[in-house]
Amino acid sequence: MKVYHAVTGETLGTLTDVIHPGATDIYVIRTEKGEAMVPVVAEFVQRVDENEGIFLTPIEGMFD
Repeated sequence: MKVYHAVTGETLGTLTDVIHPGATDIYVIRTEKGEAMVPVVAEFVQRVDENEGIFLTPIEGMFD
């Protein structure tokens, strides 16, 4: 599933895995620079649509 920036529409990467370590799941996203891990919390995950993708509002440095 593709992952996009919720504000700019920029493609951030592709969801490759969901880790279930405890209270909060973590999305593993393959990017051009490697791999990013994003906690599945309302602060970052704005919308998930099976047809359109995952829309995030990442903080600075999350995908660097």
